[in-house]
Amino acid sequence: MSNISSMNKPSTSGEQNSSQEFDEMNIDLLTYLEKFNSIRLNQLYECPTACLAVFRELPSMAQNFVLRLIFIEQPIPQAVVSSWVKSISDYNEAEDVLTRLQIWKLTPMQSGLPGRVLNTTFQKSLQTSWLGG
Repeated sequence: MSNISSMNKPSTSGEQNSSQEFDEMNIDLLTYLEKFNSIRLNQLYECPTACLAVFRELPSMAQNFVLRLIFIEQPIPQAVVSSWVKSISDYNEAEDVLTRLQIWKLTPMQSGLPGRVLNTTFQKSLQTSWLGG
């Protein structure tokens, strides 16, 4: 009987702290992965299934970028990538999430122009996930 009555009592500060900790842990996958360092992300990206799970959580524009770059192994000019979108806000959101998760990076091209290239570990694992391997 005391267990039932304790359930109806207002929560104590200790219970509030555990609830607060739960709320902090109740974040989406991408937000959680952003906290990883580059070594840990690359270890994760070695698993094709994990890469597929990350890909599925990406915003649609970011998925579009990954799909367009998945089989290209050289940098693509930044201007070309930005020409694929009409909305600058969609582009900025996709660029931001792909950069924070280290799925792609900005790299100079031979011409000196800035280019985009996918993380090779992520790229190879996602290819393996889609094509089998």
